Amino acid sequence: QKEVLYYLFVKQYSTTRLAAIRGQSDRNIRKLRMTIQKKLQKRMYEHLSEKMENDHGLTLREREFMEEYEALLQTMGKDAVIRRENKTKPRKKKAALDDAKDG
Repeated sequence: QKEVLYYLFVKQYSTTRLAAIRGQSDRNIRKLRMTIQKKLQKRMYEHLSEKMENDHGLTLREREFMEEYEALLQTMGKDAVIRRENKTKPRKKKAALDDAKDG
């Protein structure tokens, strides 16, 4: 799992590229990524909860994480995982671009 974590998050490899390197399916790599994220988020939540119990302050980002994770725990239970957002805008369809050129 450390290898998958390294290539996906540090080296920014795509799941397809990593799957080819490891001789696994893209789907399997995506499942591994989700499992890793779930475990890390659970450990982070436990750590921050302990930090709060000991009257240590949390940063704004830590508080936001706690709120979001707690809300997911209510709806998803033990399967709670904060999914990353796709920050890139969707591409325009090629056909739509061709029509614009003709007009």
